[in-house]
Amino acid sequence: MGAGYQVVYDDLGDMASAFTAESGTFAGLRGKMAPPPVDGGDATVDAGISAVLSLFASLNVGISTAMAEHGTKLKECHDDYKQNDSDVVALYNKVIGEA
Repeated sequence: MGAGYQVVYDDLGDMASAFTAESGTFAGLRGKMAPPPVDGGDATVDAGISAVLSLFASLNVGISTAMAEHGTKLKECHDDYKQNDSDVVALYNKVIGEA
């Protein structure tokens, strides 16, 4: 880590919450991103429309899932940093107490 680098717990926690919440919001847009297909008047056109709308739905699932996973990883990072700092403080207090 570079000099002056400091992890800010609240920022990590806020980002974790934001990614988790927004993944649900984005998943809720799936119906608008992939509405029921319309009749194009031709079986080939209908199949093409359905394929594109299905792709949009799949992309929405993938993106919202990835956002939720990032939220989980950020939460784990936040918790790990906090636990490591607590361990360092406990070790410091033990060493100082024995000195």
